[in-house]
Amino acid sequence: ARATCEAAGCLDRVELRLGGGLAPLAAGEAQDLILAGMSADTIRQILEAGAWVQSPGLRLVLVPATRHGRLRAWLCRRGFALVEDLPVRASGRWYAVMAAEYTGRPTLPGAAFCVLGRTGAHPGAEGYRGQELAKLGKICRGLRPGPRRDALCAVLQGKAQPEEPLPAQQTEGCYSAW
Repeated sequence: ARATCEAAGCLDRVELRLGGGLAPLAAGEAQDLILAGMSADTIRQILEAGAWVQSPGLRLVLVPATRHGRLRAWLCRRGFALVEDLPVRASGRWYAVMAAEYTGRPTLPGAAFCVLGRTGAHPGAEGYRGQELAKLGKICRGLRPGPRRDALCAVLQGKAQPEEPLPAQQTEGCYSAW
């Protein structure tokens, strides 16, 4: 990292720290955190280890390499609002660039929201949707009959569209496939 900063001519304006995940940072040291290029599960583990990320005013910019739906579900259940969800194509593959802010109000997202998030209003939405639905088809074929399979297959068949996640107190009787 030092050599890269020296080559870029910015070493005098950068503070380099070594540590795992968010451990080198203290609460309040950052207004924006960018976690990219890891699985959604790894991103979730990093965020869980730094409880201070559940602070109003902190923006998370997340680009999971895999399992986008799991990360959306986790964010909603932990009280984060997904304020942006942009589909981006790189090296022949679609990714979701998510911006989330902590609200302290947990919500329960439906299966369609988990799979597609808020990507539908952006250029590239159809490409992203196609990629995610192809993955979903494989998942559905491997699931046993039941509510989870029914919810995911409804998304695959176009019977379920992304809707705003419900506030946690209004989720009695609702089901989230993730």
